[in-house]
Amino acid sequence: MYKVIDVAKMLGVSKVTIYKKISAKKKEIKPYIKKVKNITYLTDEAVEIIKENLAVVPIASGRMINEEIESLHNKIDTLMNEKEEVEKALVSQMNGENEELEGMLRSLQSQINIKMSHLERKNQIVDNFKKIVTINKERIKVLEKMLNNQNLV
Repeated sequence: MYKVIDVAKMLGVSKVTIYKKISAKKKEIKPYIKKVKNITYLTDEAVEIIKENLAVVPIASGRMINEEIESLHNKIDTLMNEKEEVEKALVSQMNGENEELEGMLRSLQSQINIKMSHLERKNQIVDNFKKIVTINKERIKVLEKMLNNQNLV
């Protein structure tokens, strides 16, 4: 005789599963069950009935399996097609963005070149002003000397 917990461990299922199987096969199992002080004991025959009941698993027909496999293949094909479409859309979007960025880069490079030429022109003007200032300083000195010489006479 085995306790329900022992049968559950032996068969690798829960106590609840064993009690459900007992309820499902009540008429068949009843002669092989004993209750002592609220503990349910099962004989070897009861364990065999429960074991057979646990082993009954509905077996799908070959056609059902083939249909399921075909359905899964169709889903895979659909997902692969969707993946390809998403990849194409992403590539297209990236190409558009790259072209836009390249255009912006060319525009910025052109602006830099223009600014550099303006800066170079301004530097030339500043250099010319410096030369003019230097020449004018020398002229002022010459004129001051001439004035000094006239005042002395």
